[in-house]
Amino acid sequence: MQKHFCSTGTCIPEKHYMVDMSGRIELLIKEYIEKGRYFTINRARQYGKTTMLYLLEKN
Repeated sequence: MQKHFCSTGTCIPEKHYMVDMSGRIELLIKEYIEKGRYFTINRARQYGKTTMLYLLEKN
């Protein structure tokens, strides 16, 4: 399937064009989740918050 832009809901890397967030995901896992720390994802609308949570769950 050819990739396309998604402006509603979760972006799936295999289906949609998106910024590579793998470095951010690895950092969150290493520095926060593995150490049992709390963190927040606080950004404006259309910034990728839902996608970030989807990718964290996937990893």
